[in-house]
Amino acid sequence: VGALAQSIDIAPTVLERAGLAAPNGMHGDSLLPLVRGETPPWRDALLIEEEGQRRDFGWTHRVRMRSLVDARYRLTLYDGEAWGALYDRADDPLEAVNRWHDASHANVRAAALPWPLGDRRCRDPRALAEAVAAAGLRFPLFAK
Repeated sequence: VGALAQSIDIAPTVLERAGLAAPNGMHGDSLLPLVRGETPPWRDALLIEEEGQRRDFGWTHRVRMRSLVDARYRLTLYDGEAWGALYDRADDPLEAVNRWHDASHANVRAAALPWPLGDRRCRDPRALAEAVAAAGLRFPLFAK
């Protein structure tokens, strides 16, 4: 299919397949039009949020992260950390090579962030989520 889907799309998909209307206010979109080969208006980016409740994988604190994903890039920021992850999904569809420190992708990282990297808001998931919502999930180099 190639569209950006998320877990909130599962319930509307199952309901449509069962011939039932989604309840008023349900988030997500049915994936069935995409499966049928239709081209409905569709999201061009995702915001993925994680609010971990315990320390895992060697972290000294619970993980709080936000990822911005579009057809080309995935940018991840971690609360309280000065580093993150940047994957070029066109060249690296398995997201195996982190380009965060790669000089050739510095302009992508800088353009995708709503503020300069040194700004404390870049490490604040709540501020990032608010900026993403205010920007309608569209960033200069993430736009089509």
